Amino acid sequence: MKQAPGRNRSRQSAMTQGRTQGRTQAHQRGRTARRKPRSLWSCWPVLLGCVLAPLAVRTVDILTLTGPWAARLLMPWSFLLQGHALHLPDGWADSLNACVLWLQFPVYGLAFMLLWRRLHFGTALAVTAAFHFLAFFIVAVVALS
Repeated sequence: MKQAPGRNRSRQSAMTQGRTQGRTQAHQRGRTARRKPRSLWSCWPVLLGCVLAPLAVRTVDILTLTGPWAARLLMPWSFLLQGHALHLPDGWADSLNACVLWLQFPVYGLAFMLLWRRLHFGTALAVTAAFHFLAFFIVAVVALS
């Protein structure tokens, strides 16, 4: 037996209307819901960068005795500022070099932490490592040119 077409439409529209109302209410609840405060544990990449910074500075001091390229691989951003490639005055370059030398790894940790909130762990780690090796590539091109 066939049902009347009007009766079937009213049932579908009532079902559709119920679904959209449920979605809107859930969407509004999600908007007003408070996020949980982030603990100190969620900042572990930045804390690890702060711990690694003094170790990296000491390692650069030792690696410069073996040759410049090993130290450039570890701290490319500071060597980029040191090489007068940016044509900065000497006082500015020395100050920026000291800041970058100590802030490089905490900034890497901060970048990793922010990327990890949006991406998978491996992807965030790969992007952070690519950023570091991009800096080394720029230092190598500037040094060899």
